[in-house]
Amino acid sequence: MDKPREALLPPWAFRLLVLGLVLVLIGFQPARHLLSQASMNAENDRHAALLLAKARLDAAPQRRDLRLALARLQLEAQQPGAAGETLAPLEGDTDPEIQWWLLEQRWQAINALEPGDPHDATLRRQLVERFYDIHGWAGIDGPGETDPRLSIERLTLMAHRWLSLEHPWEAAECFEALARRDQDRRFHWLREAGRSWMQAGSPIRASSAWHRAWLARDMGASVLGWLDLVIPPAQAADEIESPDRQVARQSLEAAFQSDSQQGINYARQYLDVYPNDAELLDLAIRLALAVNDVDQALSWATRLQALDEDDPERLERLAAVALAAGKPELSVAPLQRLNATDPVTYAHQLANAQRWSGDTPGAMATLEALATSHPDAAADRQLVTMALAGYDRVRARAALERLNARDELTAVERGQFVDVLNDLGDPDAAIAHLRRWNRQGRLSLLLKVRLATLLEQTGALADAEAQWAALRQAPSFDHDEAARQQGRLLRRQWQLSDALAVLPADSPSTWQQRAELGWSAGHAKEVIESYRQLATRQALSRQESLRLLHAAVIDGDAVLVETLAIQRWQRFRDTDAILVGFHTAQEQQRPDIARRLLTLARQDPEPFADSPAYWGLVAASELKNLNPRDALTAIRKGLRLAPADPSLRAGEIYALTMLQHRELPQRLAEAAPLASTSQQLTLAVAGGYQSIGDTRRARLWYRRSADGPAPGAEVLMDIAEAFDQSGHPGVALGLRRRAVALLAPRLASQLDPLRRLDNANLGRQLEGLIWSAPQIGTEPAADWYQSLATRLPLLDTDATTSGVRTLDLLALLGWQARYRYLWLQRHHLGLPTPSYHRLNVAIAQLDHAAIGQMLDDPNLPLAPSDRLAGALTLERRGDAMQHALLSHGRGTDQRREIVSLASKVPQRARIGHRYQEIGELSLEHTQAAFELTGERWGAELAVGRISLDEDDVSPPLSGHDLDEERRVALSTTHRGIRSSTRLSVGSRDSDAENHLEAELSHRYHLTSHLSTRFKADWQQPSTANDRLRLLATENRLGIGLDWTPTRRDRLSLDARHTRYHERFDEDGLGSGRYFESSWEHALLQGETRRLGLRLFATHESQDPDGRLPSVVADRLGPDIDPDALFNDDASVLGLGLSLSRGAPGAAYPQVASPRWQLDVSGGHRWPSGELAGSASLMVGTRVFGSDELSLEAGIDRGTGADESTRLNASLNYQYFFGP
Repeated sequence: MDKPREALLPPWAFRLLVLGLVLVLIGFQPARHLLSQASMNAENDRHAALLLAKARLDAAPQRRDLRLALARLQLEAQQPGAAGETLAPLEGDTDPEIQWWLLEQRWQAINALEPGDPHDATLRRQLVERFYDIHGWAGIDGPGETDPRLSIERLTLMAHRWLSLEHPWEAAECFEALARRDQDRRFHWLREAGRSWMQAGSPIRASSAWHRAWLARDMGASVLGWLDLVIPPAQAADEIESPDRQVARQSLEAAFQSDSQQGINYARQYLDVYPNDAELLDLAIRLALAVNDVDQALSWATRLQALDEDDPERLERLAAVALAAGKPELSVAPLQRLNATDPVTYAHQLANAQRWSGDTPGAMATLEALATSHPDAAADRQLVTMALAGYDRVRARAALERLNARDELTAVERGQFVDVLNDLGDPDAAIAHLRRWNRQGRLSLLLKVRLATLLEQTGALADAEAQWAALRQAPSFDHDEAARQQGRLLRRQWQLSDALAVLPADSPSTWQQRAELGWSAGHAKEVIESYRQLATRQALSRQESLRLLHAAVIDGDAVLVETLAIQRWQRFRDTDAILVGFHTAQEQQRPDIARRLLTLARQDPEPFADSPAYWGLVAASELKNLNPRDALTAIRKGLRLAPADPSLRAGEIYALTMLQHRELPQRLAEAAPLASTSQQLTLAVAGGYQSIGDTRRARLWYRRSADGPAPGAEVLMDIAEAFDQSGHPGVALGLRRRAVALLAPRLASQLDPLRRLDNANLGRQLEGLIWSAPQIGTEPAADWYQSLATRLPLLDTDATTSGVRTLDLLALLGWQARYRYLWLQRHHLGLPTPSYHRLNVAIAQLDHAAIGQMLDDPNLPLAPSDRLAGALTLERRGDAMQHALLSHGRGTDQRREIVSLASKVPQRARIGHRYQEIGELSLEHTQAAFELTGERWGAELAVGRISLDEDDVSPPLSGHDLDEERRVALSTTHRGIRSSTRLSVGSRDSDAENHLEAELSHRYHLTSHLSTRFKADWQQPSTANDRLRLLATENRLGIGLDWTPTRRDRLSLDARHTRYHERFDEDGLGSGRYFESSWEHALLQGETRRLGLRLFATHESQDPDGRLPSVVADRLGPDIDPDALFNDDASVLGLGLSLSRGAPGAAYPQVASPRWQLDVSGGHRWPSGELAGSASLMVGTRVFGSDELSLEAGIDRGTGADESTRLNASLNYQYFFGP
């Protein structure tokens, strides 16, 4: 059955309504007649009232009430003119009532005007002014209540008249005022205010007004009012919009127009009340997007989509909002649902969302599904892009094959297809496709080249050569390149005749084309020979002579280069030819050719003035002649023309390096960004850093140079020098061996007796000999030098060729006589020679004045290592330490020099305790000392206490009270260039006696290997035996001689005379003599460890004066013979062995912690015939940092002054103030 249709009205209500309409129509005519009669009577009454009011006003014109009453009647009778005359006397009255009726009079007057009346504008302006006056005194435009004298009815009338006058802003203010006064109708007035605000162009105020109207809504009001009686409420709710929802919708629409952030808050409130209102949700989403609140928009879009999960528009909007919010993962689900129904439209969007959310495989799967189910070139292309980015060559191949099957591949995609096939190991398939496209005429020139490359790659050289031959016929391809490649492939197939056969066979052009083929193939000799043949038949063109010039440069034929350069200069004024010839002459070490070309250029310098290359070559010439200042001047002229030229920058660094200029560090930093483009500049920067001692950066730049083109032997040697200076000798040795291996074949072939050595080859021989000498040894190096000596131009005028290299070699071989002789000859002849040779000669001759003069000249180009050597020679320890520390801080390994200098210039504080046994006497020493040393002078203050235990001494001493000694000593040291002197003066006091003591020592270096020593002691405690230690002091005078013929050997001779005095009255006791000779040899001597062998012989004798002084005799007793107080004469011959790592307790640590030293010696003692021996062990370690804690223990039996056993043990701590 059909469902019964619902009726809008019940049948009985419909019949009642029809009956009512009939009754109204029946009674309409009589009613109209009665109304007409009433109107006529009212008109007569109004006229009578007007006459009466006018008569009363004429009788009392001063009364305002009568005048106002007449004006009201006139206005009611539609007589605005008469009312205006009546109210004219009250025009300036401020009474609100009068002002209102004046406003009414002007309103009627305007309405009574005919269209186009000339007074219309004036009256309207006056009317608006009246409106504004009332607007002002009534407070309509304020936030508070309006003046109560203006009734709600009049305020309502004003609002509607403002609208009539097209002033919606003021009308809206009136409606806002009505809403504040009339709370019962607040919803209505705010709703009207919203409409007026919209008319006034203020959507933000309109949105606020409608929102306040919504807040003031009647929650229980019906949607239709009285129509609820006839229309079901449920049906009304579905078909008719309620006023409160309407103002909510209007508020959101206005907020959307104003892009108001406040609208978001309104939307949240509305949606709390209407949570499932799709229209409001749509407006809210648009509003959130308009104010860029995408997160809120996403939340509402989710709610809207939940109302109808299958609505495609809502799904699409949700996806779009999610993408806008930067949350592509939330857009994937709705796009998947859309894609399920319409993949053609939504697959690309879904793939992008998946890719942006990190699901690249899913995106590719989506695109692949689209491409396989619906042929889509865009999907395949996007899939290719994503697959190639993800290195998925298989999927990219499938997509490209689909495009290829549909014949939709572009030129770029064809290249991608070929690359993918080749990457997947199927170059044959790539070749097949390329050939098919070639047959179809779709192959670009680049792909034709790719076809030739793949054919060569797969071994089809003949087909590749044919492809290059076809490319030679292509009008837009480089024919020279095609011919070069074709010839290369023919040569690879050993078809040299065929390579020449591709050229025209005409007689004059055969050589020309052959030369061009040689030029394209890089065969310089072929080019030279062909052009020489051609030159016998015709004059060479400008390009041909230029090619011949470049071929001669490549072949290294400096003479031919000079000839061609001069010819091109004379014919074409070709400055580049002169520069190329100049450069070639310098590379081939032909200074004579370079000078001739430079002279030719200087005859007409104007064409070269704007050539940076010219100034660079001039600077290079000056650098070779050791004129760095002139070179720097030329370079800076070139840099003004080409500030970023790497070769000029390199020349500037070389010049500054030779001058040791203070700008060098700054220029090195400026050149660093350009160095990556030039190996020459990279090497210059590395050499610059090496010259200032910054070997860490030098190594970095040398490594960069090595990472570029294959480094030559020169670069390897420079890198080796940098590593050697920075403490990596092993790496340096490997690099030097590698360089020598590169040089050896070429250098050996040049030494063939049948081969003539020119200057260039002689220079290379000397360089190779200098680099190889440390590796091959002195004797092979000397033989090599002798084979070259007779052919070396030792007195050449070039500062960088054979003469100076020979000086370097002689210094390296240690042939000082020949070295000094050659330097003197060059010096007397005024030939340019680097300054460091003069310094080396001065150091060898100990010419301190010359050394000091050179070191004091800051402009002299000396390397930091040279200045350090000079300062060490002059014993300028402070300057030497500064040079060493600065160089070490920049990366050069100067630890050995720093330690040596710190040992010579002690800066330390120390404290120690020692236990010692001399025979039967025990001693305990406690001492603290502080030592400071300057450039020449040093001082030390020592304070100590010595405890003596004589209980075991036999025979016992009577009346002896020497139990403790206290000692204070002040020492000063002076260090000269060849000598050092130390003087110590102190005081020793005890309960028994007090006395002064002194020591004086002096060392003088006769040569670098031979030195003498002198020492004098006064009133020092005797250590001959236990009794003399308690009773006597010694005055000693000694001399010594030290000779170190090699670094491993040392011979020492010592002689000493001693005079003994009793320590109480200083009477003489006797005398003694001591002689010692020793030879030490280092069996092993490394950087940190040493194993030494020592052979020694000593002789000591002591003689008493005769009678003992009474003071000593009383203490010894009457039965003691004077001879018993002294030791017997004795000689010792022995052998010792020492093993050490550093020297614990030294003035400065020689090696890192821990340090230790073990000494063992033994021998034979005469005349007793007994064996003698000694052993000692010292251990030192760092505790906190710049300090040392050392422990020493030793025993000696018979190797000293007597045959007794001597023990000692000590613990010392010292802190170093130096570096």
